[in-house]
Formats: sequence, structure tokens, C-alpha cells
Amino acid sequence: MSRPGWVKRIFAIDSNLGRDEPDLALVFLLGDIGIRFCERIDAIPRDSRREILEIAEEVLASGGEVDQAAIATGFVEEILKAWDEGFDLESVWEFVGPKCRAYCLEWNNFSGVTSPAWMQS
Repeated sequence: MSRPGWVKRIFAIDSNLGRDEPDLALVFLLGDIGIRFCERIDAIPRDSRREILEIAEEVLASGGEVDQAAIATGFVEEILKAWDEGFDLESVWEFVGPKCRAYCLEWNNFSGVTSPAWMQS
């Protein structure tokens, strides 16, 4: 299965994110990346965290519909799930772009989760 170039860019940033699983649907692959991002955040350098989240923003802002849906429901929602389970999302929030931030706020609202003040600024 051919992957968009931005997926290859994500994997090139940090080996902690794993490797491509060609038979895995894009949304599930991005879910796995989101899980690894949160589980291994301390091993991922600050600049790499920024780069990963910049790519997510880029795709949400200007990617195709399938890519946008995969980033949102795979990667971003896994990060929000990890936050619900104790991941320190605030520690990387400065790198989260406006489209990703809006999605997080909308998802929290839809899910009945109160977004903290740091998330709303």
C-alpha cells in the first residue's frame, strides 16, 4: 500500500514512532503512531515533537479528506485518549497548531469533556 509522503516524513523524524506497517490501514497506522508518541514522549527530542505536530497540522489544514480524517481520528484522538489516561498534553500544547487545537476542543465538547484553560488559550 502506497503511503502519502507526509507519513514517510513522520517516520523519518524519530525511530520511537515505529515503522510503517504496509498492510495496516492509514487510520490505524496513525493511531499506533499517536500511541507511541505519547508512550515514548520522554525519548522524543523537543524539536522532533514539534516537527511531528507540525506535520499533523499541515495535513489537517491542507491535506486531502482521507488524510485529514486519518490524522484526526487516528493520531489526534489517540493523543486525546492518552491525555484522559494521564498523558501530559499540556507539555506539547505549544506545538499544536490551530486546526489541531480546534479539533481537540470540538472533540472534547462532543465527548462532554471540559477543556482546561490552557487548552482554550
